Amino acid sequence: MSGNGCYGGKEEVIREKLEAEDYRQEVATSDAKTLTRQLLASKGYLEAEIIEDRPVEVKNNKGGTESVSVDFLISVSDSTLMAIKCSMALESRERHVLAFARAAFDRPVPFCAITDGISMRVLRTSNAEVISEQPDAFPEKPALRSMAAELTGDALPRERRDKEAMVLLAFETTACRRVEGS
Repeated sequence: MSGNGCYGGKEEVIREKLEAEDYRQEVATSDAKTLTRQLLASKGYLEAEIIEDRPVEVKNNKGGTESVSVDFLISVSDSTLMAIKCSMALESRERHVLAFARAAFDRPVPFCAITDGISMRVLRTSNAEVISEQPDAFPEKPALRSMAAELTGDALPRERRDKEAMVLLAFETTACRRVEGS
């Protein structure tokens, strides 16, 4: 049994399968980002209004900060109106993008979306109400500005924002790529 480890030599096979899945997810997410950027352009958003992978500092429960990001932020006239997460796991990552939209800034981002590049769910951040579920129904820039103007934009109570930050940071730690040799 020398060199086979406790799995009878299957560690390398498992590692290869995990690496292949990591690569597949990376390619699929890249494709989703490309399709999302095309959708945003077709809905009237200017290149300067589409911010990709912008890091944001979020307070952790130890008094420090952690850097987090989302795939896209839509910012029109210096107002961040929507956060968008691209993922192949729409259901589970919906909560991730909601936590980001609620905790990443002093005031919640009014809307957030989760997409795999084909399906897209747009949500009102305050109550997680689904606004639309198809890319064709994604709001054009004037409609998004109008919908955001109707919202109060109140800051979350500190305790709630701290809880959302904990949820966000939990998702961020599970999103890490696997470390070679672990």
